[in-house]
Amino acid sequence: MKKILPAIAVCGLVLGLCALTQAFPKPSVQRVSWELNIEHGLPTRIAIKVPGDAAPKAFWYLPLTITNNTGEEQQFLPEIDLVDDDGRIFRSDKEIPKAVFDEIKRVTGKKLLVPLGKASGQIRQGPDEAVDTVAIWPEPLERMGSFSVFISGLSGEAIWYDAKERKELHPSPAGQRGKMTWYRNGVALKDPNDPKKDWQVDWTQIQPDKIGEVLRKTYQVNYQVPGDQFYAGKDILIQKGKTWVMR
Repeated sequence: MKKILPAIAVCGLVLGLCALTQAFPKPSVQRVSWELNIEHGLPTRIAIKVPGDAAPKAFWYLPLTITNNTGEEQQFLPEIDLVDDDGRIFRSDKEIPKAVFDEIKRVTGKKLLVPLGKASGQIRQGPDEAVDTVAIWPEPLERMGSFSVFISGLSGEAIWYDAKERKELHPSPAGQRGKMTWYRNGVALKDPNDPKKDWQVDWTQIQPDKIGEVLRKTYQVNYQVPGDQFYAGKDILIQKGKTWVMR
């Protein structure tokens, strides 16, 4: 009986997470905005002795190559988070010593590698203008276990989301410029005052503090380190999947 109860609890947790996933907004099936191409390596652990410190410190880094094939210049304004399996969020590139970036540039051999801050901004069109950059974190945990990396700034798709009512405000279809339409689970909601019409609002009339929060199309990659803290940096890191989410 004691063995059965934990199993039931786990099943309940999984079902609950599935329900939340189904209820939460997802990116459009068909691309509705510009989107940059991304290539990336695996997150890698590195120990570096930073000037002024008595001993080396551990960092993790994720090399990225961003290419703009949208047909016009875009603004690349990335935010990159590492999220552990307890839901704790670690934002990349916060007060990272220059010596850490310099050593990563040396070991990767990428001569055109630039810090994430310098990669942010206008990104020109075409593969010849691709940007090599890197996200860096101080080692967040002795035992990494399972974790995910979320990269925003790669897509122009964004929505307003009312979590209480579980409804989403999307740009209206082509030909209805300046209008936004309320949806729930991918289906346009009907106007409370006229059930024959979709529920639309003029974007100039939106009050952000009353309408919910902005969610952006975000690239998610999941990883697992099956080892433990006794062999830090020695264990194989496995990519478990990738997807796009609204976050």
